[in-house]
Amino acid sequence: NTMFVQGDEANGYNLGLSGKILGPQIGKLLSLKEISIYGNHFSGSIASEIGSLEKLVILSAGYNDFSGTIPQEITSLTSLRELLLEAQWKYQIS
Repeated sequence: NTMFVQGDEANGYNLGLSGKILGPQIGKLLSLKEISIYGNHFSGSIASEIGSLEKLVILSAGYNDFSGTIPQEITSLTSLRELLLEAQWKYQIS
């Protein structure tokens, strides 16, 4: 199973993938418009650097094993239209 990053999309929907994916390096992928990693086994926390993704329209990351707080920087994503963070989240909004 492989996560695909092609152009402005990062897709790994329901593939049983694991590891840490939304760490500080996510902020370097400035052209991303969509992150669809729903239904996997990703862990760790969402780094505040996600706030750098000014073009992000969709963040679908529910049904994973993330923990920590949802960074306040998500509120600066003015292009964001779809935010899916349901179930199995051990999160608080900071």
